[in-house]
Amino acid sequence: MKANTSALHLFNPAHDLSLANYSPTYMPPASACRLSVDLSLLPVWYAHPEDAVLASSFHNLHFLEEKQALFLELPHLLMEPEVATTPNLVPVPWGWNPAVHKYLLSLGVPSEMLPNKAQLAAIRTQSHRLFAVNLLPALQLNDNFCGESFYLTNTSDIRHFVENHETCLLKAPLSGSGKGLNWCRNVYTSVINRWSEHAVNRQGGVVAEPIYNKVADFAMLFHAAGDGNVSFAGYSLFRTRANGVYESNMLLPDELIERRLTNYVPLEA
Repeated sequence: MKANTSALHLFNPAHDLSLANYSPTYMPPASACRLSVDLSLLPVWYAHPEDAVLASSFHNLHFLEEKQALFLELPHLLMEPEVATTPNLVPVPWGWNPAVHKYLLSLGVPSEMLPNKAQLAAIRTQSHRLFAVNLLPALQLNDNFCGESFYLTNTSDIRHFVENHETCLLKAPLSGSGKGLNWCRNVYTSVINRWSEHAVNRQGGVVAEPIYNKVADFAMLFHAAGDGNVSFAGYSLFRTRANGVYESNMLLPDELIERRLTNYVPLEA
């Protein structure tokens, strides 16, 4: 980030829905709007002290002041009317889509500080699960790696995939982590068919993947600096139920997580 600028963080949890809809006038469902209000201060915990967090003061100012008394280097709150009069703000939403672009523009953020149409289209392309389907083979560097992923664009192929796998997972191609999923057990039901038709009609296809007999759930987290440099940030080791629903995280140092994972795969893999 350039000198004399500060980030303006905005938590927009309906990002995946907005990206799928791709209209600047998209209005998320009430549940997503409520989540956005309830968790609007979430960026406080990962923003830098000099940054600002865009949120209403009605419910949040008193809470933030209490936390600032305990944690001295928390960012400050910025309300909607203050955006236009605060210079050198660099907007950093949870995710970029046409709806949040239009919203920030309406608050007075200069257009040159926002992604253009081509950049928004590139974000949508790289957020699409087809991007991951095409990338997966290149990530299988040796025999320690496994996994298949298929992009299916008609219900006949989806039915064939479901009926030829004991268990499998169907994914809407534009949906957030843990969302837009349909777990299948060898039977292509009318419910699965309706869900698949809707995904194909609205988003062009469905991603289909086999389910494996897994022994652990973990993620590798990376930081993209915005200048083309990407660095490893750490691990996330977590638990899920049999149907994939998230349960909890294990708060452990990376070294201990690595030690657990090397029970199954060598560290050099």
